[in-house]
Amino acid sequence: MVTNILIAIVVGIIIAAIIIGIQVSALKSVNERHEASDYVKQGSLQLSQKTDVFLYKKLEKTEKPQNNQG
Repeated sequence: MVTNILIAIVVGIIIAAIIIGIQVSALKSVNERHEASDYVKQGSLQLSQKTDVFLYKKLEKTEKPQNNQG
């Protein structure tokens, strides 16, 4: 009984490894691009406005060191 369970677990792990290997090899068909413009087809993107909208603002203040040399 225990040997049947162990055999079933081993067979399941082997089948899962084969399936994962097939899926991982399918992901390697795409080449990595280094620039965002490489992903856009020429002439397919036309921007009509040049504005930025920020949802959050983080402001950090640091005191300027004073030069007290006389």
